[in-house]
Amino acid sequence: MRLVIRPIKPAPEEYAAVTKEPIPTSLVTYFEVRSFAFPDRPTIDRLPVSVRLAAVGNGIKSRLTLMSDLLRRLEALEWQVHIVGDDVVVTTDLSVEEGWQTLRRQGVSDQLLPMLQKGSDLPPRIMPSRRPQPDSPPAL
Repeated sequence: MRLVIRPIKPAPEEYAAVTKEPIPTSLVTYFEVRSFAFPDRPTIDRLPVSVRLAAVGNGIKSRLTLMSDLLRRLEALEWQVHIVGDDVVVTTDLSVEEGWQTLRRQGVSDQLLPMLQKGSDLPPRIMPSRRPQPDSPPAL
């Protein structure tokens, strides 16, 4: 099984992410607190660069802290964690199904899923139950 995570995105993506709609309430509050020094109280559409950079830094710090905690748990399971270029690559000899079952048991699968990049082994899809079609007779 292989997981690929990109800890820090290209700068334009990081800058855009802090003003992408819908903006979480916590980030709006962060902007308001950081904008206190400005007499005209800037709005999201005319946010000073200093405030935007502070928000990017805050977001990166939170994301890296969560990532490092998740990776520490995988290292404790003796999964291999390496930096390859801009990515962190995690590998294990487990099959994809066994790997995702382990991640679920460890309580980290839901946090890892949104971080995964192209090249990651995604969890196996759950097959939908077969239901008879409305016009077909019930199975005997």
